[in-house]
Amino acid sequence: MARRLWSNHSVSSSHFAWEDEACVLISDLDLEYANLEAESASLTGDAGKIMILTGASGFLGKQILQGLVSSPSVSEVHCIAARSQTSMEKLNANESSKIIVHTGDLTLPRLGLDITTARSLASRANIIVHNGTDVSFLKSYSSLKKSNVDSTAELVRLAKPCRIPIHFVSSAGVAGFVPRNELPLREVSVAAYPPPRDSSAHGYQIAKWVSERLLEMANQQYGLDIVLHRPTGIVGEDAPDANILGNLLHYSRQLELAPDMDGWDGYLDLVDVEAVAQQIVAVLESPNVSETGVRAVRVVHTCNPGAFPVHELAEYLGRTRGKPLGALPMTEWIGRAMQAGMNEMVGLYLQEVTSKRLSW
Repeated sequence: MARRLWSNHSVSSSHFAWEDEACVLISDLDLEYANLEAESASLTGDAGKIMILTGASGFLGKQILQGLVSSPSVSEVHCIAARSQTSMEKLNANESSKIIVHTGDLTLPRLGLDITTARSLASRANIIVHNGTDVSFLKSYSSLKKSNVDSTAELVRLAKPCRIPIHFVSSAGVAGFVPRNELPLREVSVAAYPPPRDSSAHGYQIAKWVSERLLEMANQQYGLDIVLHRPTGIVGEDAPDANILGNLLHYSRQLELAPDMDGWDGYLDLVDVEAVAQQIVAVLESPNVSETGVRAVRVVHTCNPGAFPVHELAEYLGRTRGKPLGALPMTEWIGRAMQAGMNEMVGLYLQEVTSKRLSW
């Protein structure tokens, strides 16, 4: 969401050495896929830009898909891990012959691909875009690991035989583990800034951190070309029901009241979903590993130069609406917004943020 800073947290009995977590995942790849590598490497790939995309029916994913389908340099877009009939219908509604939909799930081995299809894609694809994720700011790391981290490992397995470049949609939330005196985070690795050892909090951001480290190790050990995309707070008209910032903005406008955030720290950095997708597609169309050789991991931040202090939220909304908004204490605002229809899980998350007095 917005650029986030957290206070220190106490260590619970659920301890993880996060660097070791990524190391275990990368070491498992060799053991499980040794035979598949030899078989896949012997297959011949077709020429052309063939893309693999996860999360294609989601808020950001459908914008990325639209950009890929519109690109004359792209011949096929394989949308994998399409979990539900609704997802498939959304994807097929694009009516483009470039789109090939594969049912599956982020939590499954090979993301639900059968072994024949997986081998075919491993030999033919030019780029993997891993955008799929379970977006939840209330779940623990252990609850999100299969969908948000193991899926990344599965895609490294797929990419490894023919060294397919991977573009990973991470989050500016990984900056939440950076000490305040070292912010803002530059476009660099977060390896030096591990998450707190308590895995019960910030599960979503921890999963992004572990996936980034896993991909950095894949670059170092297997020569995979890796690009990490870190958008800030993505907003737009079709934001999902559980989108935190979308709810904050929508219900402030609907109620004509914003939460009073005087005394809160940090900035709100809002980027339109279309702008994020356009930047990702533009980076995808830059020279890849086959033309330049294996590069160091590239990090791309998508942020708004017009980011504003969080305590100026009411003023910002007043400017965009053309008339001033009133303000309510955060707890009272949450109650009013939930009465007006705000997602219950969003309300619970905002209550937790308020009670712990975290920074944005």
